[in-house]
Amino acid sequence: MKSNPPKLILVSTLILISMNCSDSNERDPPETVSLVLNELVLSAPFQFINLNEIETQDIDLREENIIYSVNREVQDGETFIGFIRSFTRFNGHLYVYDSPANGIFKIDSDGNLIGPLTREGKGPGEHLSVQNLKSNSKYLYAIDVNNARINRYTRGMVTVDPLMEFTAYSAMVSVSLNDERILTENRNSMGFAPVNPEEGLVTISSISNLSDTLSTILPRIIPPGYQPNVYNTPKFSINGRNNMAASYSPLPWLFLFDEHFHHTRTLILEYSVFDDMDLPAMEFFRPMGNEGFGGSIPVNHFRLLDDGELFIIIRNELIRLSPSGTGKYKLTGKYKFNYSGEESMWMMDIVSTDNKHEFYGGNWEYLFRFTLPD
Repeated sequence: MKSNPPKLILVSTLILISMNCSDSNERDPPETVSLVLNELVLSAPFQFINLNEIETQDIDLREENIIYSVNREVQDGETFIGFIRSFTRFNGHLYVYDSPANGIFKIDSDGNLIGPLTREGKGPGEHLSVQNLKSNSKYLYAIDVNNARINRYTRGMVTVDPLMEFTAYSAMVSVSLNDERILTENRNSMGFAPVNPEEGLVTISSISNLSDTLSTILPRIIPPGYQPNVYNTPKFSINGRNNMAASYSPLPWLFLFDEHFHHTRTLILEYSVFDDMDLPAMEFFRPMGNEGFGGSIPVNHFRLLDDGELFIIIRNELIRLSPSGTGKYKLTGKYKFNYSGEESMWMMDIVSTDNKHEFYGGNWEYLFRFTLPD
């Protein structure tokens, strides 16, 4: 009996992979000019999620929901903050970085503001400017690009050795971490002329040492020397089980990875809201001089929770995606938050509390508490 020619075997294999990856979708994934992106999508199951399928639910916040507002009336001598640059939950309390004061503040369970707990400078525990606050069960982390380090503070805000040699290529300064690992932008593969374009755009390191690289994920999809290089800017989130979600900033697709760094699923988001955005076209071209290239970012932020739920922030909407028993995701909620007759709030971030159904949300003006149905 004659053996199958290698070409036929390859074609049959690709067809089989495509059938398995599609989760019985009747549609093929969108084909782009980036062969790397096309191959990435086909390397694991993919699914389309239409965010138009359910109505957006309005959540009206009351005074008791508001933890802090920069618009509050301030008494003489009272501590206050003017702009919430970043916030996180640590040791049962909220910690906020206020950029005008250039300090980190604590908000206790009674809503009292304590601080500033840090100060500007280059010495131990000092910072020049904090781009992000992050936390795990042990430390509060303050990302300070200008000092090329990530400061670490104990529960009593005592300084311990920082994570050194931290740099960021993009202005977003994305960082995500848990008790074991920390995810950062990979400076070797980012940029118009990367040092090593074969590495992934996201570096996964040991939480105790940024130089201890465990792996990289999310390959470059725009070749070196070509625009739109903005597509090589990553967003990412890691949960407490070392599962990860990552994306290319102008692309509303989420790529999921397991604790072994394997790509496990792609979620292709579709939404009528995206149609009104000036999204950068993915068409390779050589730039003229130093001219930049950009556009709207469809997904502002997302967070992967320990139970696998995904919360996605799109402008003034919070999108909730929940995993099913089959490994697929389903759209389970869309929410807008209203307060004091104002337009729906834009959200900056969301963090969990000890209550499964309760969360903290916030933007540049407000920090608030809310609950969601199971």
